[in-house]
Amino acid sequence: MITFVLLPLLALMTAALQTAPPTASPIVRSEFIFERAPFPSSHASTIVETGDTLVAAWFGGTKERDPDVGIWLSRRDHSEWSPPIEVANGVQPDGTRYPCWNPVLFQPSSGPLVLFYKVGPSPSEWWGMVRTSADAGSTWSAATKLPSGILGPIRAKPIELRPGVVLAGSSTEHDGWVVHIERFTGSWTPESLGSLSSWEKTGALNDAKEFGAIQPTILLHSSSSIEILCRSRQGVITQAWSEDAGRTWGRMTATALPNPSAGIDSIRLRDGRFLLVSNPSPTSRGKLEIAVSADGKAWSSVAVLEDAAGEYSYPAMIQAGDGSVHVTYTWKRERIKHVVLDPARFAFSSQTSASNLGSDANGNPLRRAIKTGHVSNYDESKVRPYTLPDPLVMSNGVPVGDAATWTKTRRPEIIHMYERDIYGRIPGKTPKVKWQVSETDTAAREGTAVKKRIVGTVGDAADAPRVNLTVYTPSNAKMPVPLILLVNFGGDAATPPANAPPGDPPVAADIIARGWGYAMVVYQDIQPDRKNTFNQGVIGATLASSQQQPAPEEWGTIGAWAWGVSRIIDYLETDKSVDAKQIAVFGHSRLGKTALWASALDERIAAVYASCSGEMGAALARRDWGETVDDMAQNFPYWFAGNFQQWAGRWNDMPVDAHMLIALSAPRPVFVTGGTKDQWADPKGMFLAEVAAGPVYRLLGKKDLGVTELPPLDTPVIAGELGWHYHAGGHAATPEDWKAFLQFLGKYFQSK
Repeated sequence: MITFVLLPLLALMTAALQTAPPTASPIVRSEFIFERAPFPSSHASTIVETGDTLVAAWFGGTKERDPDVGIWLSRRDHSEWSPPIEVANGVQPDGTRYPCWNPVLFQPSSGPLVLFYKVGPSPSEWWGMVRTSADAGSTWSAATKLPSGILGPIRAKPIELRPGVVLAGSSTEHDGWVVHIERFTGSWTPESLGSLSSWEKTGALNDAKEFGAIQPTILLHSSSSIEILCRSRQGVITQAWSEDAGRTWGRMTATALPNPSAGIDSIRLRDGRFLLVSNPSPTSRGKLEIAVSADGKAWSSVAVLEDAAGEYSYPAMIQAGDGSVHVTYTWKRERIKHVVLDPARFAFSSQTSASNLGSDANGNPLRRAIKTGHVSNYDESKVRPYTLPDPLVMSNGVPVGDAATWTKTRRPEIIHMYERDIYGRIPGKTPKVKWQVSETDTAAREGTAVKKRIVGTVGDAADAPRVNLTVYTPSNAKMPVPLILLVNFGGDAATPPANAPPGDPPVAADIIARGWGYAMVVYQDIQPDRKNTFNQGVIGATLASSQQQPAPEEWGTIGAWAWGVSRIIDYLETDKSVDAKQIAVFGHSRLGKTALWASALDERIAAVYASCSGEMGAALARRDWGETVDDMAQNFPYWFAGNFQQWAGRWNDMPVDAHMLIALSAPRPVFVTGGTKDQWADPKGMFLAEVAAGPVYRLLGKKDLGVTELPPLDTPVIAGELGWHYHAGGHAATPEDWKAFLQFLGKYFQSK
């Protein structure tokens, strides 16, 4: 479909907006492209500016996948959109008709308007098609099929590196969700577009078992530095970087941005900032918002487009010649909505791209801390000497010589230091959580388990946060069972196999077979994981009317997530199918930090599995390797207490370090993992922290790690109450990690 807009009118509107106060809404206009159409369902819009015209397109028909689904266009001429017209369908020479999918409009710097789209019975079987228009979309060339193996831009618009050279984000779904990049070099003729010699294609940019990712959107940081952001099955937006103009790419990693497995789009504004439009939830397409970033890594919400029941998804975004930002998106699968925004009203992000230095020769992230100038280190010879605070010496210098002194005096002292200086103190008055079972399935997991969905309402407000908990217990259990609580990113943060339900651990069947249960919660149900959201979640429910954020010594989001873990345990204590004396907690990355802090605060937690928890988790902060305190304070200040900022550049002055966080769980078992390709999280530093926590475990009559030198790869160390597994691979909780953890936990969990 095609869209036209009069630029003089928009220019007047934008000029008026730029004189508006900074508190004014950035939304200039919000409208439907059509009110009535010859199709009941529409989805996956795209928008482009060509000359003084805006053109938009989407696929429409009876419903997605129906053979009657075609590509429709509309244009906005002067002040209104033209009626939709169909410009492409999937009719084959033999009369067979297949559905059309995912149109992408692109206007190169010179040449015709280009329409890429897909045809085929499903995303795993579709093929790429293209048409061109020399008159702003009024008429179109015949369809050209792209070469075999080339799909073109799969959902988001491509970028032009230079005239005649275009980079397109693409993906396939026939063998898992896999991202690749396609490069077109040629003229915009049917002959060139249809010739394989005009196209190049990278290999897979992700392992579908680690991240099921598709539909990349591309951000150009410089002529050589390029970032992609992708939709994923893991409940988060993933990213990868190239430092050679897209020819080779670093490994794909998770961002802090949630994603409910829904399409996204992004642009670079002319002022250098980046915009992202997405559904900021790991589970719902009901909210659609725009976020801004100075470096493509740290994002802040600047505009909410939708926040209601229904689906608002698959956005497309451009910046027009007059500077205005245009977004189109699916509105309840019924219509396409068009929103115009003024970027002058977007708040500037405090971070700059000067913090991102790319990667070293081994693919490790290189980051500069703006405040201190520190640059990431991965050279053991440059790790400066450090002295760890002794967990068995009181702050006044008195040694801790017995278990009673540890339990009654030293342990509370360490917790107080963490509350004051690191994670923050949980306020004395927090809202009550009311739990209600909303669904029970007695034949889940092919009849082996009972599945319950439980909703926890945080406080009494009409818009109170709701925490969604899913619990699986063996269907043949006669007595309460031990349980593993997974604090998840939303999708399969535990990296299950492709056929597992989202969020399930890869060893779910083994857990049930052992006579244990498992539960899952999406962490952002408790508190959002974004800057400037202290007015939301449980933290928002505790702020006084005069507060914009917690006091300097009060909790950040990690403290809030840990609080949420304890409230879930409150519920589990009332669930007669669960043995509340045998509850383990799993968390990965920032949620590994959360699991460790939750266990420190709540001794009802019987065991902890902290996967790749890194800096300010299980990794020693004083060891200068990978991510540092400086990076944490700069990029994720909202995770911590306000007082945490004082330690940037002063790591050796901190009264605590990771070995003390681990020791706060003693004598209860703690299992820690790291990956060879996740040096940012400092696997060796995590191992050394466990070693340094050993004296506390020995004092309490338990076994420590049992080794002091880093063990061989893929060799679990699980003889004592401290467990360790160093896997070959990246930032993930791998199936082998999980198998080692179950073996470790089997020493303590006994089904009755």
